[in-house]
Amino acid sequence: MAASKPIEAAVVAAAAAAPGSGSGVGGGGGATAGPGTGGLPRWQLALAVGAPLLLGAGAMYLWSRQRRRREAGGRGEAGGLKRNSERKTPEGRASPAPGSGHPEGPSAHLEMNSLDRAQAAKNKGNKYFKAGKYEQAIQCYTEAISLCPMEKNVDLSTFYQNRAAAFEQLQKWKEVAQDCTKAVELNPKYVKALFRRAKAHEKLDNKKECLEVFIFIFSSGYLKAKQYMEEENYDKIISECSKEIDAQGKYMAEALLLRATFYLLIGNASAAKPDLDKVISLQEASVKVCGNTRVCGKTSKYRQAYTGSNSSQIQAAMKGFEEVIKKFPKCAEGYALYAQALTDQQQFGKADEMYDKCIDLEPDNATTYVHKGLLQLQWKQDLDRGLELISKAIEIDNKCDFAYETMGTIEVQRGNMEKAIDMFNKAINLAKSEMEMAHLYSLCDAANAQTEVAKKYGLKPPTL
Repeated sequence: MAASKPIEAAVVAAAAAAPGSGSGVGGGGGATAGPGTGGLPRWQLALAVGAPLLLGAGAMYLWSRQRRRREAGGRGEAGGLKRNSERKTPEGRASPAPGSGHPEGPSAHLEMNSLDRAQAAKNKGNKYFKAGKYEQAIQCYTEAISLCPMEKNVDLSTFYQNRAAAFEQLQKWKEVAQDCTKAVELNPKYVKALFRRAKAHEKLDNKKECLEVFIFIFSSGYLKAKQYMEEENYDKIISECSKEIDAQGKYMAEALLLRATFYLLIGNASAAKPDLDKVISLQEASVKVCGNTRVCGKTSKYRQAYTGSNSSQIQAAMKGFEEVIKKFPKCAEGYALYAQALTDQQQFGKADEMYDKCIDLEPDNATTYVHKGLLQLQWKQDLDRGLELISKAIEIDNKCDFAYETMGTIEVQRGNMEKAIDMFNKAINLAKSEMEMAHLYSLCDAANAQTEVAKKYGLKPPTL
């Protein structure tokens, strides 16, 4: 998810309203600062002990990185940006996947309750999993499977995949293979389940079955592109999607959406538009893919309008967001990006409502809590509430590097250097690339430098 604002804009807003706060930050983003707001390099400002550490140089990086995660289909059919190593935690959606909607008719209320109970059992299982209590996690996932309505294929496939992950920790490879097979039957595009099944077959010495899985995955340009996503080998994504599209393969709609997303990420909106239009025109495209496609299209229009400071185009783009969330009310992506656009327009109250709706749809998405926390700083200068929400994000996902980095950034502004350094170090341990690690080290080193200079000269950094 894209950050709703460069972080320094929120923190500086809090600093400006706080009585007795330190001197202002040079070039700090005001309330109207939008995407791309920058500042002086962090290391230079860290050495200027008389002012808090500015977050401008890295804020845009965070903003674009989180946007990339969401726009590249982090929770959509287009796949997600993931760590190089295999994820050790189960799947994390605690609400129906967008597009898996509830049936209509007299039984709708009963089935909604059944699905809610299944999701609650899965969430309980996730907690046991993270605590290393795999037997209890398996029991919870089994309960979720038994409660889930049979037509909820995406949800059921996630429950089976989660149970397979728990069986894997216990090295029960036969059960892993069985659950992954069931997950793939329910969701044929579930690449993670396919790879876990291949691993199980390898452990069971079923070389033929293992080979068949890999042949299936790499015969599809789209599935291969998703694997490159997991490996963070982004340079090959567009070409693999093009292969799927040119062959008019099974996953043509998904490949078009993923290719368009990457075109948007590199700033080539003109190349993305034909792909997005094509997806919408495909009759076989799922509701979820169409929903995500419309969100990408509206986001692209808004970014172009915002960059060009065209007020009429901005209003048209905002109206487009409203149309999307009305047509696809279960698409969390739409609410998240609409909240970001509303924040840019200083419509903080409505942005807060959109984040709440996003949380209702994805209550276990830690990054949403971080963005909502930053909004509290910028909107109400409510530092306590902002930190509370970011702490909630860490409670939900203790591997959320974005939460640690953001909290470290705020603690620098508060003058709590030791805690800030601790937060940055935790984020460093979770870095997924050399670029991210270098960025985090620069934050940590700047905080260390500011601490040492303050100690040496008996100075105290200003605090919020």
